[in-house]
Amino acid sequence: MKKTLLLFIILFPCTWTHIHAQKLENNQTSIQKALHEVEGASSEFNSNLEGQLGLDFAVDKLIKDKRIQPENEFHQFVLGNLLLPFKLDLAFQYHEAALKKRPNDQNFVMEYAIDLHRKQEFARAVEYYKKFAAAFPKYNDIYVWLADCYINLDDPKAAVYYWHRADHARHHANIDFAIYTIYGVNTYLKRNLYLSKLRDGQKEALYELIALDAKWDTDWWNFHTKMKVMQSDIDYAIKKFGNNNEAVRISIAFQKIKASQDRNLIKTTLKKNNLIIENGKIPENGSIASHLLEICIQNKLVDAADFYNKRGNEVLALAKTLKDERMLNIYAHMQLAAKGVVDPETALLGWKEFKDEMFAYDFFFHKTGKLNCDQSELDKAIKDFPNSSLLYSIKYECNKNSFFGESKKTLLIGLIKREFKSLSTDPMRYSYKLKHYFNLLEKEL
Repeated sequence: MKKTLLLFIILFPCTWTHIHAQKLENNQTSIQKALHEVEGASSEFNSNLEGQLGLDFAVDKLIKDKRIQPENEFHQFVLGNLLLPFKLDLAFQYHEAALKKRPNDQNFVMEYAIDLHRKQEFARAVEYYKKFAAAFPKYNDIYVWLADCYINLDDPKAAVYYWHRADHARHHANIDFAIYTIYGVNTYLKRNLYLSKLRDGQKEALYELIALDAKWDTDWWNFHTKMKVMQSDIDYAIKKFGNNNEAVRISIAFQKIKASQDRNLIKTTLKKNNLIIENGKIPENGSIASHLLEICIQNKLVDAADFYNKRGNEVLALAKTLKDERMLNIYAHMQLAAKGVVDPETALLGWKEFKDEMFAYDFFFHKTGKLNCDQSELDKAIKDFPNSSLLYSIKYECNKNSFFGESKKTLLIGLIKREFKSLSTDPMRYSYKLKHYFNLLEKEL
C-alpha cells in the first residue's frame, strides 16, 4: 500500500523561492482565505457526492452556492480544484479565468499547466511548466511532467533529460503520484454512471454500485470499503424496488458478508440466500461474484480448483450469456488453480469476444513465460487496445529478438508514451519499468 495522494489543493510554499521567483507572485494568504470562505460549500459538496442524486447534482449545487464568489479569482481557483477530479473541462474554465486575472500567480500557473497537460496540449503545458520551474527548480514533479510532454512531442532527447532531472532514485514515490495526478481516473465518475442507471430503473446497476462501494479505489495503489455509503445505496434500492427484488436481496446478503470476519456467519448467510456454496446460485454479475468467491476461498468454504472442476462450465456459460469479462476472469483464475495455466483458448476468447486487454496480453505472453510473436495477431491486438503499454511491451520484446523490423528507438518512444498513462507493465504499478524504458531509450539516442 502507498501513501494516499491529496489532489484537491496544491499550494507551493514560498520557502522554495529561487532567485528568479520575483517573476511569480505568492498569494497563499488569499488562497487560504478563499478556502476558509468556501469551507461550508466544500463540505456540502463532498456530502452530496456520496448521496443518491449523484455527481451532476453535487456539481450544480456547488456552482450555485452563494458562499462562492464567482468573480473572485481565488474563489475561482479553489472551485476549479474542487471540480478537478470530476469535471475537467469546467475546472479548466475556472482555472483559466483565475489565471487571466493574475497571470503570474505561482499556484495559478502550476494548476493551469497541469490542466493543459491533461487536455494533451503538451506544447502549451511545457510553456507554463517551464515558467514555474524557473522559480521553483527543486520541485521535482515538474520534470516528470516535462518528460511526459516531450515524449508526446516526439522529442526523446528532451524527455530523457527531464526524466533524469526528476531523479527517480530519490523521488520514485513522488514520481508515481505525479503521473497519477495527470492520468488517474476518479472513482466518483463510475458512481455517477451507476447511480444514473439505477435511477432509470436498471436494477442490475445496483450490483455495480455495491461492488464499487466494497472496493473504492483511492488511486492506483490504495482502496477502502465505504460501508455507510453501501448501506445508503441499499436503502435507496429498497425504497425503489422493494425487499423482494433479487438484486436487492443479494446486495443485502453481500453487505452482511463483507462486513463480517466470522466464518460461521458468512457460511450461514450464504446458505440462507442460496449463494455459491453447496451448489448455490452464482450472482449474475462478475464483480459481486468475484468478491463473494474470494471471501469463500479465504474462509476455506470453497476450493478454487475443485470449484473449477465441478462448476467451471457453469461459470463459463454464465460469462458468455452475460458478456461479462469479469465472470470470464473468475473462470480463468479457477482454471489456473486447477491446471496451473490459463488455456490459450480462454485468453483468446477474452480478447476476441470480451474485448479485454488483460486476456489479449495473456494470449501473447502465456503464463508459462513463452512469448508469442505472431506479428499479424499482435497488430490486431494493438489496434484493439491502442493505449496498451502491456501489448506494446510485447511488441518491443519481439523486436529485440529480431522478429520485427521497427527500430528500438521508435518502439521505445511508443512504449514510454503508453506506460506514462497507466504504469501497467510494472506488477505493482510503480514507475520502475518506466525508468528501465528510459534507460533503454537513452542508449538508442
